[in-house]
Amino acid sequence: MEMEHEMEIDMEKIAILPPKTNNYIAKANDSNNNVIENQSGSSSSNININSNSSPSPRRVKLKDVAQSAMEDILREEANAMDDIPKHDFSADFDLSYGNTNTSSPTPPHKVHRKLITGESYTFHDISKRVSNNDEDLISFAVRSTGQNFLSISVQGGENVTLVLPLHLTGAKIDDFSAALINNTVLQKIDFRGNDLTDDNIIILMKGLKNSTSLTSLNLSNNNVTVNSMAALSKIVATSLVTLNLSYNMIGDSGAQKLATAISNPNTMLRDLFLDTAAIKHYGASFLAAAFAVNRSLENINLSGNLISQSCKRIAFAIMRNVKLKNVQLGDAHLESIGAEHFSRFMESSTSLTSIDLFGNGITDSGCFAIANALTVNRSIKRICLKRNNIGDEGVGAISSSLVANGCLESLDVGGNYFGDVGLKRLGTVLTISGALKELDVSDSKLTSASLTTMSDVLRTNDKLVVLNMSENKIGSVELQGLNHALEVNDSLEVLYLSADGLGQDGLDELMQLENFWDSRIICI
Repeated sequence: MEMEHEMEIDMEKIAILPPKTNNYIAKANDSNNNVIENQSGSSSSNININSNSSPSPRRVKLKDVAQSAMEDILREEANAMDDIPKHDFSADFDLSYGNTNTSSPTPPHKVHRKLITGESYTFHDISKRVSNNDEDLISFAVRSTGQNFLSISVQGGENVTLVLPLHLTGAKIDDFSAALINNTVLQKIDFRGNDLTDDNIIILMKGLKNSTSLTSLNLSNNNVTVNSMAALSKIVATSLVTLNLSYNMIGDSGAQKLATAISNPNTMLRDLFLDTAAIKHYGASFLAAAFAVNRSLENINLSGNLISQSCKRIAFAIMRNVKLKNVQLGDAHLESIGAEHFSRFMESSTSLTSIDLFGNGITDSGCFAIANALTVNRSIKRICLKRNNIGDEGVGAISSSLVANGCLESLDVGGNYFGDVGLKRLGTVLTISGALKELDVSDSKLTSASLTTMSDVLRTNDKLVVLNMSENKIGSVELQGLNHALEVNDSLEVLYLSADGLGQDGLDELMQLENFWDSRIICI
């Protein structure tokens, strides 16, 4: 008899199905005689599948209806969930003519087999899962290492992060974009550091343009330029909440296109990261205008961009935005004049909780303006002034503001030029008032006198939780005093010191202290 529609079934793949599941019987009602032939030439066959065995692949010839039935059965079995009623795993596929009885009336759920840590998957396999709305694939991350395998990392609960250590090529992007068109469950995509080009991005955006589930997209450290910003901007008006384009050559023209999208009243964008994105005055001005009218943004990062000429506009725009909570403007060349502009915004803001101005050269002059703002502000909980050429006078001004503030919980003034005098003024405030929980005075000009100051503070202060005094030449003279202070202090959890700053004698003495061994003192 002439057979048609040749189909190959790999029994090894079937054997990896869940060990316990329902029995399913396939049937094919055809007016013709439907016959299964295995490689030994028998005219009919009952195929028994045992999960503990690994039978060799067989070649089966099927007519249209029988082939379709077999494919449906294999697909359903492969998608069976763990919560299917427990049965011994065996299935008889009878595709001969006639009626068929099944051992279980309940069909399986059409869900992919669970992803397992340590198993290997091909990119095609994963793209197919994305296309079929596999609910396991909530988060999708690709790391470019040049290897040709995939690994799964399961992160508690039902949240699965897929890490693909591949170099994404155009073909993979094409496949993934096509898979995304029908996906309604994927929430996060992380393609950072994959050398993606504008062409890759444009293709990827085609798959995402109608997305209703994607909330986070990380394309940092790729080759994104203005040429793909039009396509990227379109998804800003979708369900996207977090967009990271840091370490790309976005430039002023790209910032202008993005600003237009941010101004859309329908955008849900909450987090925008544009760290080191080649944005200057022109682009920053457009972004400032967008920030002024946007009502969804809460966190923005413009660090590492040359925006000093636009800082007044940005400060004014941020002042008008009533939802912004976290603003990062480190290494933005603001200098003291920029600090003065932002201090005016800080005075009136009721939403801002964190501001990062590290590496802007604001000096003591800019610090005075910030201190005045902190005196009246009651919303800011964290401020970073690291590496700003601040001396004793600047730190003294900040210290005085804490008396009236009573709300600031984290202060980072590390990497500046103040010494024991500045810390003494700060210590005086900490002994009598303030809500400060984290203090970073690392990499400054502190000596053993400052260790004495902080030991005195710790005897009475019950708010500090983390204190960083590393990278200072504090010596070993006052270590016993520090140990005694820690014996009566119940709030401090971590104190960071430096081995280099202690010297060998100090390090030896430190290791004799009881509080060193209970992990409260960490030497770095």
